[in-house]
Amino acid sequence: MAFCVAVIIIALSISNGFEKALIEKIIVASPQVTLSGDLKELILPEDIQLEESLEIAQVQALAINSENKQVQGVLLRGTLPENIPLLFKKKEVLLQGIYPYEGEVIIGDKLSDVSGLYIGDTVKVLTGPAIFKEFKVSGIFKVGLYDFDSTVMVASFDDIIDLEPMEGEGIASKVSIFKALWLKDPFQASLVSKRILFFNPSIVVSNWQDDNKSLVQAISLEKKVIFIVLLLLVIATSVAIANSQFIQIISQQEQIAILSAIGFTPMKVLITFLIEGFVIGLIGSIAGVAIALVSVYYLGSYPLTLPMDVYQVETIPVKIEMLDIFLTGLASVFMVCLCCCVPAYYASKLDPVDVLRRV
Repeated sequence: MAFCVAVIIIALSISNGFEKALIEKIIVASPQVTLSGDLKELILPEDIQLEESLEIAQVQALAINSENKQVQGVLLRGTLPENIPLLFKKKEVLLQGIYPYEGEVIIGDKLSDVSGLYIGDTVKVLTGPAIFKEFKVSGIFKVGLYDFDSTVMVASFDDIIDLEPMEGEGIASKVSIFKALWLKDPFQASLVSKRILFFNPSIVVSNWQDDNKSLVQAISLEKKVIFIVLLLLVIATSVAIANSQFIQIISQQEQIAILSAIGFTPMKVLITFLIEGFVIGLIGSIAGVAIALVSVYYLGSYPLTLPMDVYQVETIPVKIEMLDIFLTGLASVFMVCLCCCVPAYYASKLDPVDVLRRV
């Protein structure tokens, strides 16, 4: 029972850790709400608590390393030079170098590894056959989200606007300009988006919660599946405990009969074995919680490395929630008590006269 409870809590803690880590990285890597379209008469409700509001330009491009001819598809994004640090919710994302000014760019650490670009190198960015611009790499950042760190470059707003194709220049990626909002409470993004759209029905509003809804729902479903599947172990263990009680009752029929003969009512016999099952379940649950806490502490102190391109995080994240511990312990104790009802009922129905006659 202790082992089953520990496995459930550890599995749920890892699932919670993945959810928390991915959401934090998504919030750091991108604005919580983006507004595009005709924003000249934009109306923002006064009750929206904004942390930051920036105008951002971005374009799909190809990044070419002139030294080794390495070509990589990238998303070039930027704002005014003085506001570039505000694009990241956490300032410590810049690993090396400085934030870019005109003619400069910062790149993700994974993009640096793939393309062979480092601080001081020159990279040519193409958005069309005849539309290109050279940038100097001024810094390397790391958000911790593989897709972002391997495909995003950040430059100044005017440098990105220069890559906008003119009429008649053929096939080229167009520069998109939008307004980005960071909220004091990122988890209000969906609600804020609906309120903004209510006042501005002609614009396009998106937010990180709706954009990543499938991911969040998948993690939530995964947690439920983990809990249900591993709960089957608890049920199997509870049945084994009930079987051991049956064996105990059969081997101690004489003692039960003597207790009944001296005044123990069938209800007291029933309650006695139910209490035994409850105590077994309770001790098992407490021991399981203790094992889980020690295991989770170990995983948090000595995290195991994961392939970042697969799991989006570098190490196994863990996060214990008291609700998970409570529900797991409660479910375990309940299952044991439920399974022990059968042998307890059998013991309460023993006929002391018949049992003692056969002794």
